[in-house]
Amino acid sequence: MPIVVIPLAFRGTTQGEGEISVPAGNIKDCLESVSARAPGFLELCLDAEGHAQRWLKFFVNEVQLDESLDALSVEIGEDDRLEVLAAVAGG
Repeated sequence: MPIVVIPLAFRGTTQGEGEISVPAGNIKDCLESVSARAPGFLELCLDAEGHAQRWLKFFVNEVQLDESLDALSVEIGEDDRLEVLAAVAGG
C-alpha cells in the first residue's frame, strides 16, 4: 500500500500520525482515504472548487511533481510514497 506523509501542520487531524498507508489510486483518492481516517484533512488540502490548495506541493518517491500537471490525477502505485508539503509563511 502507498504511504502518505502528512505535513506537520496538518497532523492535528491525524492525531499526530505522520504517515498513513492508503489504497493505491490517484493523489486525490489517497487524500480522500486519509480523510476517511482523519476528518478535516481533505479540507486542508483542497479549496472550495476541489483543487489542490496553491500552497501545497506533492512529492512522489521524493520527486516533486511538475506544477503544470493536474497533480490530483497523478496515479500512485502500491510501493509509492506520497509526501504532501505545506508551505509555511511567517515573519
